[in-house]
Amino acid sequence: MVLLEGLQENTAVKVGDNYVVCLPQGIYEINGERVQVSYQGRQVTVASEGLLEITKVTPAKKVVDHYKGDDGKIYSIEARAEAAKELGQYYNEDLEEYVYPSLEVEFEVRNRLDPILKAEAVFKEIPESLEPYQVVKVVGEMADTGSEFIQQSYTFGKADYTKDGVYRIHSLPVMKDELYRLCNERGWHYEVPTHTGLRYAKVRGKYVFREDALFIKGQTRIFASLEEAKAYEKECRQIIRKEVLGKMADWPIGKPLLGGVITKLESIETKAQSIRVYAKSQPDKRTLLTWIKELKDTLTKAALEE
Repeated sequence: MVLLEGLQENTAVKVGDNYVVCLPQGIYEINGERVQVSYQGRQVTVASEGLLEITKVTPAKKVVDHYKGDDGKIYSIEARAEAAKELGQYYNEDLEEYVYPSLEVEFEVRNRLDPILKAEAVFKEIPESLEPYQVVKVVGEMADTGSEFIQQSYTFGKADYTKDGVYRIHSLPVMKDELYRLCNERGWHYEVPTHTGLRYAKVRGKYVFREDALFIKGQTRIFASLEEAKAYEKECRQIIRKEVLGKMADWPIGKPLLGGVITKLESIETKAQSIRVYAKSQPDKRTLLTWIKELKDTLTKAALEE
């Protein structure tokens, strides 16, 4: 069974209280049970406490111990291999038969090598062996990323998105979310088209984003660690605040700030009214007081709208 596509041999991913482990072909004892891994890349589920208790089983088998001739003579495995190698020198592949330089050579070689090559194999049994299998490396954990915008490949049945990592994030949904948050915080009206990303989004009737692929299509980034993915999400949010607040700099921001400015203007107005000027300067004084009143009225109206 393949639970996580692309999981490499001898690696594991923690899933809840268990591990998904990819093992090479062979027989293993896992959690007290024999498991046959019959093909490369098969994955098994191992309880957390059993990850370090995987045992590789080498089944009992019979192997050649030596060779015994008709006359009872014993030949070693090495002696038989040497005999086969020497005889092979005379084999002609084109003719598919043995060719000797002379009858004398053939007689000598056959007379010397045939008893060895025709000797019967004598087998011995090697008993089953058990050996701790501790080469499995844990490469990740399936867990909540803490962000609806950061996707983990494990939840999609993949060991990774690419060799670059297991965490994927697309910038555009993050930026839209931050725009909504910012406008709701400030009480600003906003419009976001259903297409073209954020390029033609408006805040208080103004276009706020430039002609840039980042705001039209966004970009998908893949990271090896959750910390890197979270840092990129934060970066996307900061970009939105910088862009929007920069464009909205000509709008009054917040009633407390407006209230303070209006109070200061009232003090300036009162002070200007009390200043005595020569008759020829009276028109300038009236003009100054008119400007102060107009500015105060504009800011007061903006404060009421906030």
